[in-house]
Amino acid sequence: MFLAPVIDIPQAVILAAGALRRRPAMIETPSGDFVAVRSVGIATRSFDRRAFDGARSVAFLSHRKKILKKSDWTIEVA
Repeated sequence: MFLAPVIDIPQAVILAAGALRRRPAMIETPSGDFVAVRSVGIATRSFDRRAFDGARSVAFLSHRKKILKKSDWTIEVA
């Protein structure tokens, strides 16, 4: 499912996160790539282009993606 958040004035950006679902995903390892079942979610954002350009918006989501991928969630949950 895809979400399209709507900006209300005076907001400049809004982030929406969908539910996590178990899906097949490609896992890259030093010994090779393989497919595994992972929890996958979709994050979308809408932004006011008058406030800043799209490159900053993409950089924001890319940075969040790196943080989520590198986190050890087994430690965080326990």
